[in-house]
Amino acid sequence: MCSFLGAPAITSDTERVSLQMKPTKMFVCSANGKKRLNVQLELRDHSLLIVPNGDSNRYSVPNKERVITLSRKPEGGFGVAIKGGREHNLPIIISKILRQDSSSIKLYVGDAILKVNDTPTRGLSREQATELLRSSGDKVVLTVKHYKEVAALLKKDEEQGKCLELSFAYVQEMEEQRAFKLQASNSKDETVVQCSDKGNREMWLKLIHAAVQRCNDQGIEGLNKNLEEANKVHWMDWISKKCYFPWNRQRTLPLFLAFKGGSVFQFDRAPVSLAQFEECQVVYKAYQCSLLPDTDCIDMAVALRHYVLETPHHCIRFSLNATVSAALERSWALCTYLSVITLSSRTFSVHFEGKAASLTIDWNMGFALYDIASKEYLWKYGFVQYRSSSHDGSKVKMVFGLKDTGRKSEVNRTVSLTSEALAKQLVFCINAFLSSKSAAPFQ
Repeated sequence: MCSFLGAPAITSDTERVSLQMKPTKMFVCSANGKKRLNVQLELRDHSLLIVPNGDSNRYSVPNKERVITLSRKPEGGFGVAIKGGREHNLPIIISKILRQDSSSIKLYVGDAILKVNDTPTRGLSREQATELLRSSGDKVVLTVKHYKEVAALLKKDEEQGKCLELSFAYVQEMEEQRAFKLQASNSKDETVVQCSDKGNREMWLKLIHAAVQRCNDQGIEGLNKNLEEANKVHWMDWISKKCYFPWNRQRTLPLFLAFKGGSVFQFDRAPVSLAQFEECQVVYKAYQCSLLPDTDCIDMAVALRHYVLETPHHCIRFSLNATVSAALERSWALCTYLSVITLSSRTFSVHFEGKAASLTIDWNMGFALYDIASKEYLWKYGFVQYRSSSHDGSKVKMVFGLKDTGRKSEVNRTVSLTSEALAKQLVFCINAFLSSKSAAPFQ
């Protein structure tokens, strides 16, 4: 395998920018890690091109027409395989070269065959182009032009290169292996890229994260184009969900999370239309959930932030790249605020001192406990009087400050609910109202 100059090429329609770095090696690994292919990466506006580095010259071919003469091999063919054609709305592309003199004749994978002898191939199917080559005698003159983007899209396996779309791509860092994992949103295939140089890995991760974020912002902007402000997508991206197994092993799995309006959505694949939000099966209001930093996670990877998302049915521990964690937290605050002001008030059936009662949390009134038997309010407290809350099983303890500062400046109020799940819901709702009250930028 040959090392390559590990400089990312960032290309646009008008320019190409290359960052010079020391020579290094980069590999694409198979799923079991036993097979490695030396590759070169090229970062484009909306995609990442991964090409084999065995013959780097074939990916620096001038973008102009060339004339190549091929002699038929003794076994009968010209030693090239073709793909594309009219049925794929593509030119006839050389996908494999099965001859030893490919370098000397200057023929490359990714060359589009424009003419066979004097016959244009435009509009031909792959089968018609194959027959044209077969009937060309002992020698054939090919007019070709190189299209490496088309070639990368046509190639199926790792050894022939890949073109990964970056919009809502999943990027997982694998620090111990000096590697990172990529998965395009429109594919289930994972690509593991391993670097022998830690600095080069960090540089590529930084560039790829920035490119993915740009693509994601454009995607969100497109979804929000005709939506009212209170119903827009605030944030959505892949998270690395942590899963724990009985044999004391941790594994991370991709989960797509979105905050839209006042709701939290969970997907298996990145949504590309508003209809997919309507069809989503896992949706919660933000006031039903809790999103907090994971204080139990001790991780030396400064590039990651760790969180715990609790919903009515699941507790999800996940990690996220530090560069987007601030956007996640801002969007969560906005999502929570919108869910609370839409709700305005929520009432829970509780027991207080052995009596059936209703506890209401109201945006304007604060906390109020209504005794069902006497049909009277037993107590009321404003949000400014709230101090703290905690739950133990199905019981929730709330601490309020008293208005007159006598001997006892605080009072405890404990209510019982029918289950621990409802007790958690009460605590989450309290925290949502309080955080929304303090969310001055959104009021």
